[in-house]
Amino acid sequence: MKDSSRLIGGRYQILREIAAGGMGTVYEAKHNLSQKTVALKVLHPHVARDDASRQRFLREVSAPAQIGHPGICDVYDAGFDTQDGSIFIAMELLEGETLRSALERGSPRLDQLYDIFDQLLDSLAAAHAKGIVHRDLKPENVFLTTKRDGSVGVKLVDFGIVTDGDADDEGRNVTQAGTAMGTPRYMSPEQATNARDVNAASDVWAVGVMLYEALAGEVPFDGPSPTVVVVHVITSSHRPLQGLAPTAPPALVALVDRCLSKKPEDRPADAGALRAELRRARAQTGTGAGIAPRAAPPRTREFSNTTGPMTPAATAPSPVPAGPTGATPPSFAASASSKEPTHGGGGLKWILLGGGGLLAILGLGALTLGVLFATGAFSDSTGQVRIQSNVVSGEIFVDGASRGPLTMGRILELPVGPRQMEARIAGAVVAQAAVEVLGGELVDVDLSSVNQRIPGLLGPGDDRTEDGKYVDRYQFVWRAGQNVHIEVVGNGLDTYLYVRFPDGSMHENDDADGLDAGFDFTVPSPGTYEIMASTYSPGESGPYELVVRAL
Repeated sequence: MKDSSRLIGGRYQILREIAAGGMGTVYEAKHNLSQKTVALKVLHPHVARDDASRQRFLREVSAPAQIGHPGICDVYDAGFDTQDGSIFIAMELLEGETLRSALERGSPRLDQLYDIFDQLLDSLAAAHAKGIVHRDLKPENVFLTTKRDGSVGVKLVDFGIVTDGDADDEGRNVTQAGTAMGTPRYMSPEQATNARDVNAASDVWAVGVMLYEALAGEVPFDGPSPTVVVVHVITSSHRPLQGLAPTAPPALVALVDRCLSKKPEDRPADAGALRAELRRARAQTGTGAGIAPRAAPPRTREFSNTTGPMTPAATAPSPVPAGPTGATPPSFAASASSKEPTHGGGGLKWILLGGGGLLAILGLGALTLGVLFATGAFSDSTGQVRIQSNVVSGEIFVDGASRGPLTMGRILELPVGPRQMEARIAGAVVAQAAVEVLGGELVDVDLSSVNQRIPGLLGPGDDRTEDGKYVDRYQFVWRAGQNVHIEVVGNGLDTYLYVRFPDGSMHENDDADGLDAGFDFTVPSPGTYEIMASTYSPGESGPYELVVRAL
């Protein structure tokens, strides 16, 4: 912690530390002349020396002033501390709690949900009208206060990685092509692959994720690591919201589904358009007494925002001080006690490299490792291996240890020498190869396979079809002309098989004369084929084996 006896920037006295992160620390501080209390965000000196970090920091200063909306956390001052070289900004010190903290206690009443998101979208619409895209919307960056009349007030915070539609070339260079920036669980597919050219539709996606989370008690895309989450965001469909929140109004559910469309043009164009549609949904359904989402099954979340820049509003200690009228922060009606709190961190936001370099977390390993080699971060004791595979939903193992999701073109950095590589699905080895890793060089390894036997289990916690059947989903990439046999062997379980072709057409088989479902076909065109293993009747559960082999 900084010495509280000296003045930061010659004018701010530190009162206490609120929170700290990899990029900086947030303090409660007081201006020495005006005696105004502020949230003082101080960038670490070594981070402040990085050009890209300074530009992002300056954008956090300028964006609220450009937008000029009362629902945006105000910035009062910024400067450079000559004593240690750090950069600081003085911001509005908010009293209340984040939307994240509120959601962890339970779901909001429907009228509260509409009020919160209406205010949020009003602020965001003002930003979009100025050509400013937030790019890091999440519950941690939505702050709830109590107004004088006792109603909920909403403040939008943390504009550190905004894009400005009027930025000059220097400003645009803050984000390099091919770089994904933001928080994986809330990033749109286009932002996850290339953050440079995102527009207001990406913020609409993030609002859709938050609405989904408020209604269902879980995010639409999750996983044990940021990379896995990004893969799901890009390639998977979200679980139907109506099944997770059966009491949610259909008009609201349909709007959330639109916000989570993979194609930006299929979503509401910007926050203003989304706010108008949200109000129409509210008019159709009324405000209601509350929402009763289905409790989310327990799941392990293994990553958190331990190195990211901190937001003063998002890190207020508990208990939170009362507002000007002595009112406590607004509370939500708690849902079922078995409801699991959603994750606290939202994923790693930044990775700091040696020498003060700053690298945004990437969904594509090839881009990450390419940058690392370019900066000289790897020595001749390591080399690169590029994956070639037709297995989409698998996992890579190197010398028996998991290295994350298996995706076509992914590049791994590995120690030199002989390595044994495997592609696994649900623990089953579906392809393997031996490779010699060469220092400072890139080699290709083929982990493709048609012949695969994958054990599975259908039951509670799986996705469901529209008629209530449990279903597991798999994806494979095949070449045109391949002859393929697919079978779901249930060992007494009456199975059902669906195959979705790249053109969207669906083929299905239940083998009316037996219990095991099978399908033989010649691959008509190259692309990704989705196989869905299910049962003949809704509610059936049990183990099975998915068999895929060449004919």
